[in-house]
Amino acid sequence: MIPKFAYIYGLYDPRNSNEIVYVGKTNNHYNRLGYYKKDAYKYSSPVNLWIRSLLEKGISPCIKVLERCKFKNWKIRERRLISIWRKINSNLLNILDGGNGTGVKGVKQFCDRCGTKRTRIFVKDTSLRCPVCRPLQKMSQEKKWKDANKFRISVYNKLYYSGAL
Repeated sequence: MIPKFAYIYGLYDPRNSNEIVYVGKTNNHYNRLGYYKKDAYKYSSPVNLWIRSLLEKGISPCIKVLERCKFKNWKIRERRLISIWRKINSNLLNILDGGNGTGVKGVKQFCDRCGTKRTRIFVKDTSLRCPVCRPLQKMSQEKKWKDANKFRISVYNKLYYSGAL
């Protein structure tokens, strides 16, 4: 069942509620933060590392709905808000430009970019990925994000290895 509305949300540190750190899309904004907290120790994406660092300090990240939109328009709206928040916060944790999710529970069978049938690339994969685009896209996006956040990464590493985190 396709929902009527989608919610574009922002995650932020409660100590600085004016700075959105991550922008995403959900169909259920009441439960989304709970999933992030649960996944923080499973995955090592920038947003999960940020949430993990807050949780380890006893701080819970917060979520706020930035926009409610018609479901059919969520990809465009998410991209627009990520673009806006990148201008406001150069350290936004979004690696991709937005609009990459499936929208509803389910699995994309074919790649949006090249049309190739998606498969399990790695033995332990629980999701399907495009064998053509995914490795190239992931490497390219990770490199862009790391280049743009060199200073932030070095500060985080210094704090982490000094035992301050």
